[in-house]
Amino acid sequence: MKNRIACAGLDLGADDYLVKPFSATELLARVRAVLRRAQPPAEVGQARFFTHEGLKIDFARAEVWIGEEPVSLSATEYRLLLQFAHNIGKILTSEDLLTSVWGAEYKNDKEILWVSIARLRQKLEEDAHNPHHIVTRSGLGYLMPPVEA
Repeated sequence: MKNRIACAGLDLGADDYLVKPFSATELLARVRAVLRRAQPPAEVGQARFFTHEGLKIDFARAEVWIGEEPVSLSATEYRLLLQFAHNIGKILTSEDLLTSVWGAEYKNDKEILWVSIARLRQKLEEDAHNPHHIVTRSGLGYLMPPVEA
């Protein structure tokens, strides 16, 4: 029974589990391990700014601008935008985005993703129906295309 519950928890997105009884030392060691895994990759942590065709993100301050105008994003919209910025040129599936932004329990809730991307496009794009920052690849997913030199 314990093994089945542990497997179900891991399948739903848990990083680890503890079996009772456990010591405080083991619990703290596992918490430290989870915190290490939660750190952004080194190359992301070193860059302060990201730019993409007039879009600018200040990672240190969690601020976004289009040109010189600040853009007000919800926490979810910001996390969604970060997924694109950190994966520029890579197609991200709906499941990837839902899991990374909302959590594993939302991996099939595509409507919440569609609404969030539509709102993000309204805030970032000059023409939300002809997007340049977040592009749909039908049947595949979404991407932020690399800027052509």
